[in-house]
Amino acid sequence: MKINYSKRLKKFERYLSQFSEIKKIKYTGSTKTKSWDKYSDLDIDIYVNKKDFPKFIKKVPKILSWWGEINLIGKYPEGNEIYGYFGKDYLKVEIETIILGENSFSPKKKKKKKIENLSLFLRDWTIYISRHYARGQKFSAFYETFDLRKQIIDYLAEARKSTRWDFIRNAEKNLSNKEKKLIEGITIKNKNLSELKTFILNVWKFLDYIDKIWEKENQKKLNLKINKKGILKMILETLK
Repeated sequence: MKINYSKRLKKFERYLSQFSEIKKIKYTGSTKTKSWDKYSDLDIDIYVNKKDFPKFIKKVPKILSWWGEINLIGKYPEGNEIYGYFGKDYLKVEIETIILGENSFSPKKKKKKKIENLSLFLRDWTIYISRHYARGQKFSAFYETFDLRKQIIDYLAEARKSTRWDFIRNAEKNLSNKEKKLIEGITIKNKNLSELKTFILNVWKFLDYIDKIWEKENQKKLNLKINKKGILKMILETLK
């Protein structure tokens, strides 16, 4: 089903006009071509001067909240792109903050915040998979499950304060029986809808488990600020 976000984007542009730091706005992907469907993201690049970057990027989560009730909001592990899912339709909006005249800028990241964003990103990946499947891009959806599985195991290694390769080489010693079962649960064997649903449920279960390990190892509580039940319900409804 085709959707047109042009009017809402015009209103959003008027809202953005109050931020003097913004020098330029650019749309990319389907937002540039206006080729949206019900599962499309809104991809927005915002350009600022270097001196304004540190303060402005902190404002982005609040700026994103203009789009409605927040179900999930996070920052991609790489780059300066902050994204969120909003409202009853779980519209995904992404804002990348770019410094005028520079290709990239990477401020120092706090360890806890980095892990929170990683945990959210891995959950966000399951939404991405479900929407590709719903669009009829089934090969893409199942292909993504393999990369996601690898990244989850990497997250487990990091939570255990181990390097990826040391953890994998010594997996027979490192993995508990419970963890072996959790990994088996995110291993796709048959490319059918039922198994994809089970995969996604098991991914969320596994991520909850890894989050707790990280918290225990680091004596810090993660604050994901996420509507877990609502998002899982939305994913399963997407896969009907």
